[in-house]
Amino acid sequence: MFSESCAISLLAAILALSHQRWHLIQKSQGPYNSYTADFSISGDEVVVPDDKSKHCGWILSASTYLYLLAYFCLLAHTWSLLSIDLTQANCMLHQRLCDALGPKSYKRLGLSVDLSIVPYVYGTVKSKCFLDNVKICDKDRHSCMRKIVSYHAWPGKRIWKSAHRAFESIAKHFGLTRDAWSLKDASAQLLDGMRLLVDDGSCCCCRCGCIFPGVAGLVADAGQCYEMIDAKGALSEAFVLLRRFQASSASSTVTVKAARNRVSWFGGRLPSQGGRHRTWDVTQLYRLFSAAMSVNIASVGHRVFEI
Repeated sequence: MFSESCAISLLAAILALSHQRWHLIQKSQGPYNSYTADFSISGDEVVVPDDKSKHCGWILSASTYLYLLAYFCLLAHTWSLLSIDLTQANCMLHQRLCDALGPKSYKRLGLSVDLSIVPYVYGTVKSKCFLDNVKICDKDRHSCMRKIVSYHAWPGKRIWKSAHRAFESIAKHFGLTRDAWSLKDASAQLLDGMRLLVDDGSCCCCRCGCIFPGVAGLVADAGQCYEMIDAKGALSEAFVLLRRFQASSASSTVTVKAARNRVSWFGGRLPSQGGRHRTWDVTQLYRLFSAAMSVNIASVGHRVFEI
């Protein structure tokens, strides 16, 4: 039986813990207020993260922030402003996804016309381009804010991630590329690839047409590379990759285990592998890839841009 003395003892212990917690809060209130003093903003201001320093932010009015974001989107030659509003863009995006996925997969991903799924753009400020709140960057068409496209509101993220892991497994084993999939063995792969290079005597770059002596390296921006990917070309390469996988593998499916580490294998489910799994065939993967490549719009405030 729960006696009265036990109840009194339990209540006293709870009160003691509450008093201790209140004392800790009061003790840390001063340092907390001092640390967050710079983040005190008015109702029409926003704190924009710095592009490099995680401990710094820029206080801007909401209108200035959106203006700068839209300005640098307009400045980019791979972005263009559309004349449609968010409602029209959302309907268009749902139709594209339904056409690419098919009605069954569309519903399986948790998609519905009632959901607003237009990706939105937010930015981080590049401090090297500003001094004393004045823009000092004089590079032609340089984006002084990093444009980041967010898919935060999208449903079915676990399914998309599983399909990505399945596609990545195929690309690793059947893609005729020299991609470095981890920094641990990137140097060894680079050296192995260089040993296979054959000098054709021209020393002419196939990309820019310039003459280079011996071996030359190219440094490129990953974000700009992403923006310049041609959707039709990517779909064509994906089709070739999946056909190569079908022709070279005993199975046309990939199974992905729902785990933090990337665990996948070619074929169906294995009795020895416990936990949750998802098996993908090449048709499903191609439909999902097509759907992903069809999403080429994003919103800045209430305006819609095409990428």
